[in-house]
This record gives sequence, structure tokens and C-alpha cells, in this order.
Amino acid sequence: MSNETRIKSNALLCFSQVIAYAIICINIRAVAHADYIIAIISDLAFAFLNFYAISKIAKSENSFDAAIAYATGSAIGSVIGIKISETL
Repeated sequence: MSNETRIKSNALLCFSQVIAYAIICINIRAVAHADYIIAIISDLAFAFLNFYAISKIAKSENSFDAAIAYATGSAIGSVIGIKISETL
């Protein structure tokens, strides 16, 4: 796999984790407020994105790079999710 392809793949993995962890933060607030519809939608979205991330890591030639992208995206997503869920 070329460096350019690896960077694109890891960037996509990172971005998917940003979205996934933002969704899970929103989900936690939805559960706390007993908002069933938001909880169900966010659970489904999180599960889909988690499956995507697992499959990307499993297919990765360099799992360390993928792990860094995964962790970085998760941390950024949590911060974004907290900020978004504060406004809901």
C-alpha cells in the first residue's frame, strides 16, 4: 500500500471515529433524558461506524498507524460530541 493510500485510509478511519464518538456522547445524553428516538438512532449509527472501524483496522497493513488514527478520532469526537450535546 502506498503512503498516500495509507494516509487517506487512516484519515478516513480518524474521521469515522470523530463522528462515532460525537454520536456516542449525544447518545449518552439522550439516554439520560429518556429520549428514545435519539437513543435508538444514535445507537444504530454508532454500531455501524464501529463495525466500519473494526473492519478497517483488521484490513490494515500497519495496525499501529490505524490505532493512532482510531484513538485520535475518538478523543476529538468526544470533545465535539460533548459540545453538541450541550446544545440539545
